[in-house]
Amino acid sequence: MSLKRLIGAAIGSVLGIVGAYLFALVIRNSIPSCPIQSFLQIMVMLVMAYVGLAVGAPKDSAERRQIEQVLVGADRQSHVSHDQHDHDLQETLDRARRDAVAK
Repeated sequence: MSLKRLIGAAIGSVLGIVGAYLFALVIRNSIPSCPIQSFLQIMVMLVMAYVGLAVGAPKDSAERRQIEQVLVGADRQSHVSHDQHDHDLQETLDRARRDAVAK
């Protein structure tokens, strides 16, 4: 595991725990004090720390996008059309280079 990936995982976990703390404040103020309140606070902390770790740890941006898509359920339709446009442009440029070399 690279140092960059380890640092990303650590930062993601810390940010997840900070977010969980904010959620815990909301839970504490909205649910009367009972065992369920403590359970919810602990579960939110574990889930948020895991999400932060999962988002912060990937080694490349493609893996990060894939994890974010699973966690958030993002629709990548606009990226697909952008990727297709980029591919078409690249083919046009390659064709122009070949024509220039042939002349």
